[in-house]
Amino acid sequence: MLDTVYLLPLTMLFLTVSVGALALRARGQRSYGPFALGVVAGAVLGVGKFVNESEVAVYTGVALLIAASVWNSWPIKSAKSAPAAPEGPL
Repeated sequence: MLDTVYLLPLTMLFLTVSVGALALRARGQRSYGPFALGVVAGAVLGVGKFVNESEVAVYTGVALLIAASVWNSWPIKSAKSAPAAPEGPL
């Protein structure tokens, strides 16, 4: 079984990897909303688990991290070009 001594470092490692992935995609999309939500989710999860020992905060942090991941994977709307003017007489 996983010893509690390793729980904090492993949790921080996996949170860093997941929020780092959000940051990498944010640079390409030029949208930092999912990354910011991921940072907030990581903070809520870390504080809720290791400082306050609050299950509600842990589940809220997990839900926010999932929401940030879904938001980050949502496709970007491409800019629609203006319709071309008709050529010549109709």
